[in-house]
Amino acid sequence: MLGRTAPNAAAMVNGWDPQKLKQCQLDDPDIGPAMGWLESGLRPNWKNVKPTSPALRSLWQQFDSLVTLNGVLHRVFYDRTGEVKFYQVIIPHNLKTAVLELIHCDVCAHLGYAKCERVWWYNYKQD
Repeated sequence: MLGRTAPNAAAMVNGWDPQKLKQCQLDDPDIGPAMGWLESGLRPNWKNVKPTSPALRSLWQQFDSLVTLNGVLHRVFYDRTGEVKFYQVIIPHNLKTAVLELIHCDVCAHLGYAKCERVWWYNYKQD
């Protein structure tokens, strides 16, 4: 059914697992460097990040909210009390279309932001 209603997404999601997501994130020019920062435990100096893309600068600003789970980069979303509410997978550029198609396909329709909050990318609300 997914192949009929969301063919691009169906082709992309086959084989999605933590290893594939991690590799896609590492290959992404905006996410890969942020994963390196996290791995080293060192947030680079703003002077070095300032000339980079808005997406990478956004990840730099959120450095304290970034974690890796099963090797995949996530953004921690906290509730008002400071407790972890959920983890958002940082979606690489090459997977955005598939994720958007999954969110909006006929099978699941658009379930609003509340149902889409498990993923994140720079400017996701505009996309």
